[in-house]
Amino acid sequence: MASFRSRLVGTWELVSFRALNIEDASDVIHPLQGDWHGLIIYTADGYMSVQMQNREVPRTGGGPVPGKPEDLAELTRRTTNYTGPYHLEEPGTGGDEAKVHHETVIAIPSIYNGITQTRLARLLNEDGVEQLILTTGEPAMIEGVKRDIVVTWRRAKDNSTSSKPRQEVSAPFSK
Repeated sequence: MASFRSRLVGTWELVSFRALNIEDASDVIHPLQGDWHGLIIYTADGYMSVQMQNREVPRTGGGPVPGKPEDLAELTRRTTNYTGPYHLEEPGTGGDEAKVHHETVIAIPSIYNGITQTRLARLLNEDGVEQLILTTGEPAMIEGVKRDIVVTWRRAKDNSTSSKPRQEVSAPFSK
């Protein structure tokens, strides 16, 4: 069986972000309110990047300036991302579970800059759909209740044979 690392490498799409009451599994909340989408990417050379954004974020800017300050503030409130090196603790070869440590180098919100976030990672394959389940391992106090954060991802479609972008968009500051 392939190593956990080799199975982890690639791009994953956000399926759900839930917080489960540790004393009552039927008590589930969704801390990221609204409709969110996102990607988490693990590279073979040991780096990772995650971006998540509320789908209801209005498009800002459109020209050489990316938007008004109040638009950018709203965008920041509805976006979370971080990137940096990652390290695995695999209990053995070929297992479906490991600890993954995300060292955040760049982050929005900036409170995550310079910290290490440890996640318990589990890889599943159900009916041909590869899933990555990340949990915090330590309950978080949310709304006065201890909850486990459970983030579910599915393997993204292979884009290596894509030949053109979906839509031509001028990037800010492009010539």
